[in-house]
Amino acid sequence: MKKIMIFGLTMFVLASSLVVSVHGQNIDGQNLSVFPAIQEELVKPGEKTRVQIQFKNGASTALVGKLKVVDFTVSDKQGTPKIIENGDLSSKYGAASWISLSSESIAIPPNDFVSVDLGVNVPDNVSTCAKYALVYIEPVAQTFNIGAAAQRPETATSVSTRLGGILIFNLDNNGNCKEDLNISGFTIPKFQEYGPVKVNFDVFNLSDYHIVPAGYANISNLFGAPVDQQTLSEQRIFPEAAKSYQVQLGSKWMFGRYKVLLNAASNGLHSVAREQVAYVWVFPWRVALVTILTIIVIILLIKSIYKRFVTKETGLEEELKEEQEEIDKLKSQLKKRG
Repeated sequence: MKKIMIFGLTMFVLASSLVVSVHGQNIDGQNLSVFPAIQEELVKPGEKTRVQIQFKNGASTALVGKLKVVDFTVSDKQGTPKIIENGDLSSKYGAASWISLSSESIAIPPNDFVSVDLGVNVPDNVSTCAKYALVYIEPVAQTFNIGAAAQRPETATSVSTRLGGILIFNLDNNGNCKEDLNISGFTIPKFQEYGPVKVNFDVFNLSDYHIVPAGYANISNLFGAPVDQQTLSEQRIFPEAAKSYQVQLGSKWMFGRYKVLLNAASNGLHSVAREQVAYVWVFPWRVALVTILTIIVIILLIKSIYKRFVTKETGLEEELKEEQEEIDKLKSQLKKRG
């Protein structure tokens, strides 16, 4: 029982960090939203329960639509739920077959909301640790006024973006839930002229349930001294799905060989951690080349000036010496005459 309570609490905390891509979307001018966007329930095999979800119409016109419960998958690296359109296909983690609707039609008055009760019938032979479903409303008709001078409302049929809430059902499964992750696509350039260093990687969820990985990426210089560290952003990853990350480490002006360390942990019940290490050289060679050439030019210029100065000084000394010799000759001649 204690394990079940811990598991449920952990999953609730994880759920609060997810922002569903379909939540609060504007559908054909209608401010339609769903609450809660994510709803988690801790259930047992064979249990029957009920959940409730609310759809709010924030527009000044009524909205009529159809309610549907579907399984979904996550195939991209942004965590976008993709509805399984074909009813013949099944999902390993799908819970749509557990849920029953009291009515498939829904009508939401202007600036009002409607609560929908959902019946949940958990099978006896559930083997996975988490199941997921998407409950969404698909507007089929909207009533709106065409301008302020309109004498009667007009009706239009609309094929709209789907809006829904995700239902998550967590099962303890006698503590046999696997938790694991893998880091793939960890790439950094081998050499670059300027910083910061861009680090790209994917985190693949190998667990039996969703995770919100935690961790960091840091960079240190040739002597092991830390230069920069960035914390990984919290992103929910569904089972058998991956998410892409990108962090930037360091500053513009960097010089030498640097070590990049990535640490990512599943951050769940068992918190499995993985590490990756890579090295990069950062050298602003253009600036270095210009600096070296400038120094060479300055040295040559100084050498040329010095050479001219020394040559001129030597010439003056020789002239003075010649004049001194001439003076000495004149003195000698005068002495002989005297």
